[in-house]
Amino acid sequence: MTHWDVYWFTRLDSLVTVFQVLLITGIVGLVPFIICLITEYGDYGDDKQKKIINWLKVLLSGLVFSMLCLMFIPTTKEAAAIYLLPKIANSEFAKEAEKIPEGAAKLMNLKLQEWIDEVSKTKKEK
Repeated sequence: MTHWDVYWFTRLDSLVTVFQVLLITGIVGLVPFIICLITEYGDYGDDKQKKIINWLKVLLSGLVFSMLCLMFIPTTKEAAAIYLLPKIANSEFAKEAEKIPEGAAKLMNLKLQEWIDEVSKTKKEK
């Protein structure tokens, strides 16, 4: 994993936020266009109506693009899971962990839980 990979993992949430803002502003911008078209506010000529409809098409395409991006861009946590889980599952550690007997695994889990309880008690006392 390079520095660029880590950098792009940290930027994913910002990218999602940008698309969320675009989507919200697009929806807010869509309301006046719809009101103008429904009420025919003012005396528009054909040129003015064509411009409004063209802007409406651009706005709607931007909304659709934002929604698609929001659906397909993972968050940082999701990207980390997508990247790391296959590596962990295929690692030597996972292969060795499969060989540990069930009783030994239960004992390790029990000891780990005891250690966690001790550490949490110590932190609460402080």
